[in-house]
Amino acid sequence: MAGASGRGPATHASSDNTTPRSIAKAMYDVKTESQCRLCGNTYGTRGAGQHLQSCLKKLPCVPGSGEPPLLVSVHGDHPQANGAYVLFAIFPHDATLEQLDVYLRYHWLECCGHLSRFESAGREYLGHEWPDPEPLSGEAPRSMRHPIADAITPGSPALYEYDMGDTTSLTVRVQTAPPAAAAWQEEQGTAVAGATVMRNLMPERCRDCGGEAAFADGEGYVCAVGKRWGHERPLFNSPRDGADCFDEAAGPDLEALRMVLEVRREATT
Repeated sequence: MAGASGRGPATHASSDNTTPRSIAKAMYDVKTESQCRLCGNTYGTRGAGQHLQSCLKKLPCVPGSGEPPLLVSVHGDHPQANGAYVLFAIFPHDATLEQLDVYLRYHWLECCGHLSRFESAGREYLGHEWPDPEPLSGEAPRSMRHPIADAITPGSPALYEYDMGDTTSLTVRVQTAPPAAAAWQEEQGTAVAGATVMRNLMPERCRDCGGEAAFADGEGYVCAVGKRWGHERPLFNSPRDGADCFDEAAGPDLEALRMVLEVRREATT
């Protein structure tokens, strides 16, 4: 559910040290923190992946787990803050780009059934709902039904884009997860392939006090204490925040997602 993560109430008491410059620095010099769902601790973006590898190794081993699963990280920079939106998820070793696409739509993006695409190592991967796509760099687009492990090389970032009009661009990275993570992922019983193991906390800061923001208006972000005019909109913990028709508070647009999947099925039958 979107909203402030509740680290304590913001205070608007005046201070001799508070200047427009310090307020601006508090608003824009935001460092993203993400919370691990295994241990509950929070970590900065740079240390998150290293922590997860260590934390995942502490899971009980399950003999005969087969191929080790994938640890997929997805980053989306916010246009008005230095912090990034971050998701880390465990996927089965044979998961496809299409399953990753559905995961991102379900957790972060879906609003109107927009087109989406991956680009990795100069190759483009599309869903079957694309109408007569133009080749990228002279090579015909490939299907999103390619396995993630075949399309994205560990250590090499890939591009994901949702909505070719009001586009949200994300950076995707993949690495091998400890084998014990496979059993954990299966135990989560998620509605879509992939189980979220870490997600960022809200990165925005109030323009007045530098505290945690909960609303936005035409001039920036304000905390719950600073909400004053009545026309502010809630903030959403998604790189899709601010896009037309997007309302994370209402949850993913499952009907739009079903329509996308139905079009893809019909295109391949």
